[in-house]
Amino acid sequence: MRIYFLGRNNDDKGTQLEILTKRILMQHGLTNVMRDEVGPGANEIDVTAEIIHNVGLSEIKIPVICECKAYDTAVTMPQWLKFLGKLYVEQKINSNTYGYFIALTDVNGNVWGHYKHLKEALRDTSVHLIGKDALIELLTKDYKLNNQHDVEKYAQQFTNKKIVDSAIIYYDNNVYWIIEFVDHDYTLMTADLQFITEDKYCEMEDLLKKLPFHGYIDIKSEHDSLVRKITLEGIVFCSVILGKNSIDEISEMTYQVCKSKYTYTTEEIIDTLRNNPFVTISDSITINTVYVSNNMVDFYRMLLERPLLPSVISSEIYQQNITEILLNNICEIQGGIKLTVEEKQNCLKILKLSAQALLISLTPDSFINNAMSSPYRLNEINKVAVEKYLGNLMEALENDFSKQEYWDEFHKKFDIETYSFSKKLVINAGKDNEIIIQDAPMVRFVQCDISGEKQTIPIIEFSNSQLKENK
Repeated sequence: MRIYFLGRNNDDKGTQLEILTKRILMQHGLTNVMRDEVGPGANEIDVTAEIIHNVGLSEIKIPVICECKAYDTAVTMPQWLKFLGKLYVEQKINSNTYGYFIALTDVNGNVWGHYKHLKEALRDTSVHLIGKDALIELLTKDYKLNNQHDVEKYAQQFTNKKIVDSAIIYYDNNVYWIIEFVDHDYTLMTADLQFITEDKYCEMEDLLKKLPFHGYIDIKSEHDSLVRKITLEGIVFCSVILGKNSIDEISEMTYQVCKSKYTYTTEEIIDTLRNNPFVTISDSITINTVYVSNNMVDFYRMLLERPLLPSVISSEIYQQNITEILLNNICEIQGGIKLTVEEKQNCLKILKLSAQALLISLTPDSFINNAMSSPYRLNEINKVAVEKYLGNLMEALENDFSKQEYWDEFHKKFDIETYSFSKKLVINAGKDNEIIIQDAPMVRFVQCDISGEKQTIPIIEFSNSQLKENK
């Protein structure tokens, strides 16, 4: 991983490295930490400190000197030998003096070889070399940084741009993450993964231009704008499906759903309606049912990939197009799996109940498609692929049953009173010490008064749980 120090020039970056070194020494309990001290022979020492050991009523002070090099290239032998000369002079005064050579961009092979000779052959424990990797490790502990993979994974949630690398930036006693995208565009986050403010970027802008990156992208603002946009698209789409036929009705529903989180202009709502291929705008605003029936896969994808109002799943338009024709399209999407008549009937029932099950059905499953691409043992492979698909549906349905916003729909519109998902654990099957644990709690939907309103809540019954152990 790379690390950059922001500075107007090398001297400025060197000063920041000295400040960081001072901070690290203090964090590790050293005292009397000073910068730019002039030692014997007029030698200027970047950072000095003391290690203090208490022995009875007295103290033993061990001097420490640090040389900080924030070069853009690897440090060479002349700088290294000059540091060793300073350390030798200090050790003539106090033989216990320790020396730390801190190189931001590491050292060249000659320096590294000489350092290894001192440590291994001469067993010199007084000299220490801290390169880029060790410096990053110290920064990680000091600033409690996340690991690089987790940082990139977190940033990826806010953009569809491909992340190619990340690095650490040190500036003004703070650490930042720089996330690099294709074409060397980048974004910035603080050590605790907060996206930087516009004011902070403006403060750092001129210094950032010295780094090997191109354009800054505020992916948080881009992401927020995208979420705002797709939220409007989802609410407007749902409103028309639910029979809101005028701009005023759609605007009112948008306001009721979003409250103070987002506000939209009438022009934004009209533009969203015009950009929806499934909406017809004439005397009234309606869903083009003919276009829907001819493009069912695109209709449900567009609807389900955006925020969905729960009442839409029980609407006539939503339900009437979940047919065997759509299921045949889904089978093709899932690698061409073949379902029995009974499996088709069960799948259609689940797809009409679970929005998540329908959405994952319209998304190719890589395991299923890879399996179905094999030309061998087609019947056996199809059986495995179908089991995987049905498992996906049940998992999605179970997830939807856990969502409070759907409880009223399941209970009132679909007349569901109970449901149960069975889980079974078998250990050492068929042996004397076989253990079987089967858990199938029954969940019952009931109506109750909450704050003066009738609301649906689930009640869990564990009567079907059982444990069998053979000894």
